Amino acid sequence: MSTRFAVRSAMITTFSTLTIAAVLSVPLLAQHATDAAGPEHQALAKRAGTYEVTSKMAGPGAPAGEASKGTATLKTVCDGKFLMEENSGAMMGEKYTGLRLLGYNNDQKAYEATWIYSMSTAFLQMKGKSDDGGKTIKVSGDVTEGGMKMTLRAEYHFTSDDSFVVKLIAGDAGAEMTVLEETYTRKK
Repeated sequence: MSTRFAVRSAMITTFSTLTIAAVLSVPLLAQHATDAAGPEHQALAKRAGTYEVTSKMAGPGAPAGEASKGTATLKTVCDGKFLMEENSGAMMGEKYTGLRLLGYNNDQKAYEATWIYSMSTAFLQMKGKSDDGGKTIKVSGDVTEGGMKMTLRAEYHFTSDDSFVVKLIAGDAGAEMTVLEETYTRKK
């Protein structure tokens, strides 16, 4: 192979590599712009802190009027893009721990949440929106537990800077029932 051919071949390879890299980087640059934390993330970040939680169960089999106490620590993770909650308490005499993630997906223009608990091996993954600028966030998803598929909806009601309420609602539209209501009060 001649030197001239080798140089020409190297130039074509280099040009091709640079062209491919430039074409591939355009979507990555556009994606990076939508990955920045925005106002929805900043509003969620204000919830970071330690809370006392009062939980009330409702529905068939739930103890009437009985409330349980627990705690929750909320903190931002992944450069302020997600709110992570670690919680613990007792429900119907049984201790539990849990982990929840709540965030806003800029590309989907939707809130997304994942909940897990020590009392289950299932992930509850939900997606939804807010119609009032983040004061109320409604997310829903399906989970299978005990061989039964259920549709669940969580509603976050941000009532003040130091308190909020989370309701867990089971069932489909028209046949829904609040099964859990949790009131969070920030520890001072």
